[in-house]
Amino acid sequence: MGYFLTVFSTFTGTLIAGVGIHLLLSMGGVLFLAVPALVQVSAYSYVLTLEAGFSMPVALLSSLLISCVFVGAFILLHRRLSEDAFMVITLASMIGVESLMSSWTSVTNGALGIGGLSRPALFNSLEGYTLLTVILAGAFLIFEVVWLHSKKGRFLRAGKEHSEALESLGVSFENTVAQVMLIAGIAFASGGWLFVWKYRYLAPDSIGIEYLIQIITIGIIASKAKVRMVVLATAIVTGVPEIFRFLELPPASLGYLRNLFYAIFLVVLILKYYDRLSISNRKI
Repeated sequence: MGYFLTVFSTFTGTLIAGVGIHLLLSMGGVLFLAVPALVQVSAYSYVLTLEAGFSMPVALLSSLLISCVFVGAFILLHRRLSEDAFMVITLASMIGVESLMSSWTSVTNGALGIGGLSRPALFNSLEGYTLLTVILAGAFLIFEVVWLHSKKGRFLRAGKEHSEALESLGVSFENTVAQVMLIAGIAFASGGWLFVWKYRYLAPDSIGIEYLIQIITIGIIASKAKVRMVVLATAIVTGVPEIFRFLELPPASLGYLRNLFYAIFLVVLILKYYDRLSISNRKI
């Protein structure tokens, strides 16, 4: 039962980030590679606020506000840069945040990380934590269903295909993308809190390229404007690698095999579905 709940909570927790990347990449065509950086910013701002002696609600609120400021900087960059330049900047941010957290030892304890972290009292058990992830994932899924069927959701899908035509109707595609980036940022920030509550430990290398590959893979698989595709893509990304656990393989190699699976799977998906991404090239 414990193994099932652990895998299921991983699925539901990843599903929240899957909703964010589905809106941003699959529907909006924005290749946002700063997902690990945003999760790290959210997690560290939450943990450090708690370490400073503030209550959990204050820590959550401050973490959310800091994450929104972080996303706001990317929104401004997206307006000014081409998609290629924006992609490089978002990828560099992941490296920059990890380097900052590793070197700022007086605050973050560097590579040793911060341990002994607590969960909300109501969700302190594995069953409670799983219930929390289900509630949050359900809320984000319901929101996405409503949003995709709204006028703004239709604008987003139309802008990905032909932003100039949308602009000619008096609708700013840049403003639509900015709204989606903020929504996705909140989803990614939630992932930071869930990570802390699940592992009760946080280090600079806790969330990196492996996590990014998982989330981007979900965005590529779920290329249609259907929420069930996000659920299916997340199930594939989090569930299929679990097969390695039941093979007679050295335990030390399981993590590397999972990463190899994600890498190969992502390459295959990019080769197969490249045209569906329709990531536009804007001028600087």
